[in-house]
Amino acid sequence: MKENFDTKNYRDNLAKDLKDIRENDPEKAQQVLEEEQKTIRYQESNTIHAENRKGIQDKPKLTNEIKEKNELIIKTFKFYVNRESITEAIKKGLQDFDLTGLENTAIVCLENNTDGRKLSSFYGVDITENIVNKNEADRILMYGFAGIDIVKEKKPKVELLLAKDNISYLEAPFTPEDIINKLKENKTETIGGVDKLQGIQDREILEKVSHLIHEIHAHEEADGRITMTTPREMPEMVKKAKEYFPSLVDKTDDEIVKFLFGVRKNVPEVMKGQNIEGVFCDIEGTLFNGKELNQETLSKLKQFEGEGKNITLWTDGDTAKLQELLNENGITYPLKSKIDFAGASAEIVFDNDDHNTFSAKTKIFAKKFIKI
Repeated sequence: MKENFDTKNYRDNLAKDLKDIRENDPEKAQQVLEEEQKTIRYQESNTIHAENRKGIQDKPKLTNEIKEKNELIIKTFKFYVNRESITEAIKKGLQDFDLTGLENTAIVCLENNTDGRKLSSFYGVDITENIVNKNEADRILMYGFAGIDIVKEKKPKVELLLAKDNISYLEAPFTPEDIINKLKENKTETIGGVDKLQGIQDREILEKVSHLIHEIHAHEEADGRITMTTPREMPEMVKKAKEYFPSLVDKTDDEIVKFLFGVRKNVPEVMKGQNIEGVFCDIEGTLFNGKELNQETLSKLKQFEGEGKNITLWTDGDTAKLQELLNENGITYPLKSKIDFAGASAEIVFDNDDHNTFSAKTKIFAKKFIKI
C-alpha cells in the first residue's frame, strides 16, 4: 500500500472533509474522525508521516528510566478539552517518546461542542490567556479542527498568544509526533507584525477596561474626581478587574478605579512598531525588594547574558535614586526609563506585575514575559 499511497493528499483531504462536516454537525465530525482512526489507511498514513519527519523517528529506544520519568512528566500535563477520551488518547500516544524538558505543559482544545452550539466561539483562546496570566504552564499547545486563519478572524488575540515562544497551535488531525515537535519547537524568528500585535493588545486591554468602567457607570470630572452612579455593581467589577489584572488583588476599590482610568489616558508611544532585542528587567519589586537584591532574578539575568543577550534595566521610578542603589550593589547594567520605550515590542521582559498589567501601564508588548 505504501508505494501508491499519497499520505499528504489523504491527510489534507481528511482535514478538509472534517472541517466541512464540523460546520453543520460537530458531533458527527468527531465520530467520523474516531471511525477513520480505526482504518488501515489512517494507520498507514501515520506510519508514513512519522517516517518522513526528521528527528523524532530516529529517537533511541526508551530505557526503563526514561519510561518512569515520562510517567511523572505526563502527570504534570494539564488538559483543557471537551472529551475525556481525547485526553486519554493524547496521553497514550505520548508514552512512546522521550518527554524530557516538557514538564508542566498545558494542552488546550480551542473548540467546544458540549453546549450544542457551532464551534465558532473558540473559548479555548480565553482559557489559554487565563493560563498565561496565572503562570500555570511552561508550554502551551492549542489545537482544533479549524485552520489558524479562521481562529485569528474570530479571536484576534490568539495572535498575541502565538507570538510567545512557549505557545503553539496544531490543526487536527495530528499524530503524537506532531505534538512532540510542536512542544519542542524553538521559535527563533523575529517578532513579526509588531503594529498589528500592538494594536490587538491595546484593543483587548482598552475594551476590557471600558467594560469594567461601564459596569459601575463611572466617569471622570473636569477636576479629576471620579464619580460612580451605580456603586452597587462595584463588588462584581472589582472581582473581574482582579481576575484580568492579578496585580490588583491587594488594592482598594478606589485604587482599582484610579488604575482603570489611568489605563484610559493616552501614553505617547514613542517607539510604536519597533522591535527591541534583548532582556529588559524592572527594578523595584523585581531585581530589588526594597533595598534587598533579589539574587534569583540576578542569576537569571546573568544566565541570559551568558547566552549573548544584552541586559537593560528599566523603571517607572526615580532613575537617579535607583542608579545609586545599583552602584552600591556593583550592578553595571544600563538603566533606562520605561516611558522611553512605550509602543515597542520587547524580546524578553522581567517584571513583578502580571503581563496584562505591565502592558496596560507601559504600552510595551513582551514576546516572552517572565513574572518575578
